[in-house]
Amino acid sequence: MKAFGQNLKEAREKYQYTQAKLASLLQTSQQYVSRLEHGKTVPSLQFVRRIMKVLNVSFEFLTDGMADPD
Repeated sequence: MKAFGQNLKEAREKYQYTQAKLASLLQTSQQYVSRLEHGKTVPSLQFVRRIMKVLNVSFEFLTDGMADPD
């Protein structure tokens, strides 16, 4: 089972977004995206929903690595 941060990075790279671009779309900082990808912080459920919408991924993909990024 992959960690949330690894799944977030995989989804981000699917769209060829930099951390800065994703941060802009999520209305947060690049540093926060980096901390998420490296497992140094845990997002709120509200923020996870925002990630799901922006990257068009499911909760299951972000948490378990199941399905999505194709």
